Amino acid sequence: MILVERSEKEVSERSAICFLIVSNIIYAILPVYFLLIGLKNLSKCPINPSLPIWLICVAIFIIIDRVIFWKILINEAKFEKTFRRPETDDYELMKTWEKDRAKSSSKILILAKTNLRIFFFVAIIIGAVWSQKIIFTESCKPTLVFTVFGFSFAALICYLVSFIETMYIICVAWLSKLDLKAKRSLSRIV
Repeated sequence: MILVERSEKEVSERSAICFLIVSNIIYAILPVYFLLIGLKNLSKCPINPSLPIWLICVAIFIIIDRVIFWKILINEAKFEKTFRRPETDDYELMKTWEKDRAKSSSKILILAKTNLRIFFFVAIIIGAVWSQKIIFTESCKPTLVFTVFGFSFAALICYLVSFIETMYIICVAWLSKLDLKAKRSLSRIV
């Protein structure tokens, strides 16, 4: 039984490492591509000269986001190395440990990450609106317009899916609390 658990743990650790590697390759290639397209087309979009600048800004946002992400991840890894995860079924102990782990990162870093993601969301909406208005005109390079539009559209879909998942989790948590209250009320009556 312990061998099975260990192999599952190793598989999950390997999966997490593979996910981090693949996602960071994507997060490394994407801003470089955006910078190249943005710099190459800096003066080649007379109808909306802000599109290349938008690509450059989004590339910088992605790079800064990754730096903050890794700093927070390193802080949490240092915390986990110092304070091992409790191997217990005690929910309160695990909850306290998780809160302490989250506090191991600087509040400034977490605030910066949150603000950056808000700016990023606003930039995605702006990019979608700007590129949608000129997507089928011949005044800008198609590579520039389709890069902005494609990325904005894909990012908005990701935001929508994340929003739906978050609402689902909130509803399930609320319903489970409601169910627990109903059970407690019923047990008092009976």
